[in-house]
Amino acid sequence: MPTWVGKPEVHLTHNDTSELISGWTYDHLKDHWGKKHSGVVYVEAQAVPKDNGRYPSHFVFGTRTVFGTGTSPNVFTAADCCIEGDS
Repeated sequence: MPTWVGKPEVHLTHNDTSELISGWTYDHLKDHWGKKHSGVVYVEAQAVPKDNGRYPSHFVFGTRTVFGTGTSPNVFTAADCCIEGDS
């Protein structure tokens, strides 16, 4: 679990190429994550793949909906990801 002290960064990279897609400092996550993601709605959906199977051609939405409130940067870091950096 990160200590949220200092300036290490969380990097989002492409699985196949390791290309940097985005990144955030711990300070940014600590200050903004809870505000930005404090309210969320999850809607049941299914991706319908294109013929080549790589990307979906469209999505079909179901009837189940879940509303959520409250979060913290710790929820982000508990996701299936890897955090690297100094702490």
